[in-house]
Amino acid sequence: MKKLATTLCIAASWLPLMAAAGCAEPVAGPAATAVDGPPSFDTTLGLQLVERTASRAVVDLWYAPTEGQAGPRAMELWLRLPGGVTLASADAGEAATAAGKTLVAQAHENHELRLVIYGTASLDRVAAGRLASLRLDVTAPGPAGSLQLELLDRLPIFAPAEANSGLRLPPPLALGGN
Repeated sequence: MKKLATTLCIAASWLPLMAAAGCAEPVAGPAATAVDGPPSFDTTLGLQLVERTASRAVVDLWYAPTEGQAGPRAMELWLRLPGGVTLASADAGEAATAAGKTLVAQAHENHELRLVIYGTASLDRVAAGRLASLRLDVTAPGPAGSLQLELLDRLPIFAPAEANSGLRLPPPLALGGN
């Protein structure tokens, strides 16, 4: 028997269909979970598992600078996806779009994913908040905790360089098993 869960609206720009449908869509799959609200981080960048079904994971990338830290104007982030997990889509979050930035997501070798957040017409700095929402397809089964998403330490991550001051990366995010 399939259970239905409701996905939370990540951002009004996430999917026009969701916005038209009141920011909700039915999701079929076993044991769907959903989390709402911004998390609390003790790192500059954070990963949050927002939704998980047997075949999908939705992960949000957050920016939480230390008090008084100047935000970046551009970012280049690298993530390592576990085997059997691929990027289905990526959408810019509110913090990126409010600063006039665009998100580009590119799959690379060795299960790596490159995210670039930039603005060709905006020199505005990115403030604290959600940078991106990643929808991942999960095709490989694995025991609980075996599927982990890792933000890689490839510096500099932020531009200009002073925005990297005090940068703290999160530990790998467990996507759970199937």
